[in-house]
Amino acid sequence: DLIEQMTTGFGELQQEEISRAQGAVARQFANTRGQETRRQAGYGVSLRPETQGDYQRTETSALVAARNFAQMRSVERRNQILSGGLGSALTERSALGG
Repeated sequence: DLIEQMTTGFGELQQEEISRAQGAVARQFANTRGQETRRQAGYGVSLRPETQGDYQRTETSALVAARNFAQMRSVERRNQILSGGLGSALTERSALGG
Protein backbone atom coordinates (compact mmCIF):
# COMPACT_ATOMS: atom_id res chain seq x y z
CA ASP A 1 0.00 0.00 0.00
CA LEU A 2 2.81 2.40 0.89
CA ILE A 3 4.68 1.74 -2.37
CA GLU A 4 1.45 2.24 -4.31
CA GLN A 5 0.92 5.59 -2.57
CA MET A 6 4.46 6.63 -3.45
CA THR A 7 4.04 5.75 -7.12
CA THR A 8 0.46 6.80 -7.90
CA GLY A 9 -0.51 9.38 -5.28
CA PHE A 10 2.83 10.99 -4.64
CA GLY A 11 1.90 14.41 -6.02
CA GLU A 12 -1.04 14.74 -3.66
CA LEU A 13 0.97 13.55 -0.65
CA GLN A 14 3.78 15.93 -1.50
CA GLN A 15 1.37 18.86 -1.83
CA GLU A 16 -0.18 18.01 1.55
CA GLU A 17 3.24 18.04 3.18
CA ILE A 18 4.13 21.35 1.54
CA SER A 19 0.82 22.83 2.69
CA ARG A 20 1.43 21.68 6.28
CA ALA A 21 4.89 23.27 6.29
CA GLN A 22 3.55 26.49 4.79
CA GLY A 23 0.72 26.61 7.34
CA ALA A 24 3.12 26.08 10.23
CA VAL A 25 5.34 28.94 9.09
CA ALA A 26 2.36 31.25 8.56
CA ARG A 27 0.98 30.46 12.04
CA GLN A 28 4.33 31.08 13.67
CA PHE A 29 4.79 34.41 11.95
CA ALA A 30 1.24 35.45 12.87
CA ASN A 31 2.01 34.59 16.51
CA THR A 32 5.29 36.49 16.44
CA ARG A 33 3.74 39.53 14.79
CA GLY A 34 0.91 39.51 17.35
CA GLN A 35 3.34 39.26 20.26
CA GLU A 36 5.42 42.14 18.95
CA THR A 37 2.32 44.27 18.35
CA ARG A 38 1.09 43.63 21.91
CA ARG A 39 4.54 44.28 23.35
CA GLN A 40 4.86 47.61 21.60
CA ALA A 41 1.25 48.53 22.44
CA GLY A 42 2.24 48.17 26.08
CA TYR A 43 4.63 51.07 25.50
CA GLY A 44 2.00 53.05 23.60
CA VAL A 45 3.60 52.66 20.17
CA SER A 46 2.69 50.69 17.08
CA LEU A 47 4.74 48.81 14.50
CA ARG A 48 6.50 51.08 12.07
CA PRO A 49 5.82 50.56 8.35
CA GLU A 50 9.45 49.50 7.89
CA THR A 51 8.99 46.82 10.53
CA GLN A 52 5.82 45.59 8.80
CA GLY A 53 7.80 45.32 5.56
CA ASP A 54 10.59 43.47 7.33
CA TYR A 55 8.12 40.97 8.75
CA GLN A 56 6.58 40.42 5.31
CA ARG A 57 9.94 39.89 3.62
CA THR A 58 11.14 37.56 6.35
CA GLU A 59 7.87 35.61 6.27
CA THR A 60 8.02 35.26 2.49
CA SER A 61 11.60 34.02 2.69
CA ALA A 62 10.69 31.52 5.42
CA LEU A 63 7.68 30.28 3.42
CA VAL A 64 9.83 29.67 0.35
CA ALA A 65 12.44 27.85 2.45
CA ALA A 66 9.77 25.72 4.15
CA ARG A 67 8.15 24.80 0.82
CA ASN A 68 11.52 23.87 -0.70
CA PHE A 69 12.57 21.82 2.33
CA ALA A 70 9.21 20.01 2.46
CA GLN A 71 9.46 19.20 -1.24
CA MET A 72 13.03 17.91 -0.94
CA ARG A 73 12.17 15.89 2.16
CA SER A 74 9.13 14.28 0.52
CA VAL A 75 11.21 13.26 -2.51
CA GLU A 76 13.90 11.88 -0.22
CA ARG A 77 11.32 9.91 1.79
CA ARG A 78 9.77 8.59 -1.42
CA ASN A 79 13.14 7.40 -2.69
CA GLN A 80 13.89 5.69 0.62
CA ILE A 81 10.54 3.92 0.61
CA LEU A 82 10.85 2.80 -3.00
CA SER A 83 14.41 1.57 -2.46
CA GLY A 84 13.49 -0.28 0.71
CA GLY A 85 15.59 2.03 2.84
CA LEU A 86 18.78 1.27 0.94
CA GLY A 87 19.11 4.86 -0.21
CA SER A 88 19.58 6.21 3.30
CA ALA A 89 22.15 3.55 4.17
CA LEU A 90 24.15 4.34 1.04
CA THR A 91 23.98 8.07 1.70
CA GLU A 92 25.18 7.63 5.27
CA ARG A 93 27.98 5.32 4.20
CA SER A 94 29.23 7.70 1.52
CA ALA A 95 28.99 10.65 3.92
CA LEU A 96 31.10 8.78 6.45
CA GLY A 97 33.64 7.81 3.81
CA GLY A 98 33.02 4.10 4.21
